[in-house]
Amino acid sequence: MSRTDDQGRTLCTGHTQAGKKCRAPAVKGALVCTHHGAAQGTNGRAAADRVVLEQLVAPAMLVLKDLLENPETPAAVLHATAKTVLDYTGHKPIVRVEGVPALAQLVAWRDELEDEG
Repeated sequence: MSRTDDQGRTLCTGHTQAGKKCRAPAVKGALVCTHHGAAQGTNGRAAADRVVLEQLVAPAMLVLKDLLENPETPAAVLHATAKTVLDYTGHKPIVRVEGVPALAQLVAWRDELEDEG
């Protein structure tokens, strides 16, 4: 959770030379103030890009909502739309790594090597 000041502005995540948290407001779309690098080169551009993208989220979600509610929307589009909404809201599928041996198998292999040596 980001820190905010009494005016509701997000505060910089940088630190002073004394090790204390910076109390300056962060640049809009950035995590840090101008002193800690938000206005420098790519950081400034990235912050501006985040602001623009954040403004597109609500209209895009309304388009997705319309697609889901339209009875004429093809099933494939419904599936892709539902997946997009779920992914955006943090409901991504669990990623499982295939081909990684179980701990018991690793222990058995270790024991075999120790018996051979």
